[in-house]
Amino acid sequence: MEYRYKGLRLIGWLAQVMAWVVLILSVLAALGLLFSMRDVWPGLRYAGRNWTGVLLLPIGVYFFLQLYVIGAVLMLLTDLELNTRRSTSLSEQLLKQHRDMASAMQKASRPATVEMTPPPPPPPAPSP
Repeated sequence: MEYRYKGLRLIGWLAQVMAWVVLILSVLAALGLLFSMRDVWPGLRYAGRNWTGVLLLPIGVYFFLQLYVIGAVLMLLTDLELNTRRSTSLSEQLLKQHRDMASAMQKASRPATVEMTPPPPPPPAPSP
């Protein structure tokens, strides 16, 4: 059986891919801001480092979790629909086989009916 909602499954997959991209970019941005020695980016500065990037990590993790969960739920729903359809199909097949078997057993358990003709009447009694 094939997936019925392929577009929904694709959106779920894209959401998960975007989640990983967001996480990687937020980690790279945090590390880039932390280790950049230029004073181009304004923000929290301490000991010659820009600590604003550290604030990007929780935001990036939050958006990663949101996108990943949305994608996982969409994929879960499509899998659930497919499994429900498979279960229904198999249940219908089993029910049909059960009915066929029950009718075959019922035919086998019936006694054979043989039509018998009644015996001929006895001959008339001789008259004295």
